[in-house]
Amino acid sequence: MQTESEKLSKRLKEARGRREAAEDDIAKIDAEMAKLDMLAPIEQFTISLHEKFCCGNHSSGCVWLYEIRNGIHDWTRSVHIQWLNHARWINGEMTELGFFDG
Repeated sequence: MQTESEKLSKRLKEARGRREAAEDDIAKIDAEMAKLDMLAPIEQFTISLHEKFCCGNHSSGCVWLYEIRNGIHDWTRSVHIQWLNHARWINGEMTELGFFDG
């Protein structure tokens, strides 16, 4: 039978493990955010468009994910160019209609 002190020690160890895991997650998210912050607004918009509207099978149909290396998007690859062109077209149309200033 565990004493109250042993129970608390166990809970403390578990909590510290969860905290370490959370700190690791925060560091990973911070690194991803830093990469996104380096992108041009049109590239950020392109990523959002793809995430929201791509209906392709991301195992074999849409190669978007294969055009990303170490978390860095390759904007010279075919699918990224295709979605970037969609984003530019939408940006142009919305600007022309007066929704925003490009």
